[in-house]
Amino acid sequence: MLRFTRTLAPAAFALLGLGVLTLTSTGAARAQTIVAPNAQQNVEGNNGLRFLDDARYQTVYAASQFSALTGPTLLTQIAFRPSIGAGTSPQTQTIADIQFDLSTTSAAPDALSSTFASNVGADNLSVFRGAFDISTANTGPAAGPRDFDIVLTFTTPFLYDPGAGNLLLDIRKFSTEQTFFFDAEDTPGDAVSNARNTTDVNAATANLNNTTGYVARFTFAPAPGGVVPEPGTLALAATGLLPLARAVVRKRRKA
Repeated sequence: MLRFTRTLAPAAFALLGLGVLTLTSTGAARAQTIVAPNAQQNVEGNNGLRFLDDARYQTVYAASQFSALTGPTLLTQIAFRPSIGAGTSPQTQTIADIQFDLSTTSAAPDALSSTFASNVGADNLSVFRGAFDISTANTGPAAGPRDFDIVLTFTTPFLYDPGAGNLLLDIRKFSTEQTFFFDAEDTPGDAVSNARNTTDVNAATANLNNTTGYVARFTFAPAPGGVVPEPGTLALAATGLLPLARAVVRKRRKA
């Protein structure tokens, strides 16, 4: 019995390994990026927003902007681009302490409440807290838009389903730096708007509420759960092993 097991094992592993390779090559999915508002993907926004000291910013993006998603998907990264108002030279700054939260909200663009808590969804998740380097090479067309090179990868990804509501980006800046301007869009009736308190990060209410919002690029990972085994893959491996096992048994009986 012992010798039978050792004879069979290499072939078994070879067949099973083939199955794993098949799963990896056919089951893998690529990351997906979406710029919101969609209309600004290749068009410079008409305004700019920056991070002031000791401030809170809530920006809502309409679920319609994420229609390319086919269901709940992990949001892993956000990227901003500098406004053309930030000049043309590379710039480097570090925000010492900033927090990013995400949630699914029923609050709509141009209809955010001045009470911050009223806009936050039940699935609110802190996706990042700490120092944020906002260096930019300021590359791109002279008239804009610049490249999305101000990138923040979340410490904890957020599972977002456009079918469940709009996306709320909630930023709290606890340190005192004032940044250069990021590209933003300020159009009534579009897919983004903003509520913010520019003087007190711990305030319960906004002191400004308008239709401006950051132009941002969101990166979504493949569907959660990893690679799903293809039906019949293991069965195929087992089918391949069965004749081999029978042949080994016959050989042993004749010996």
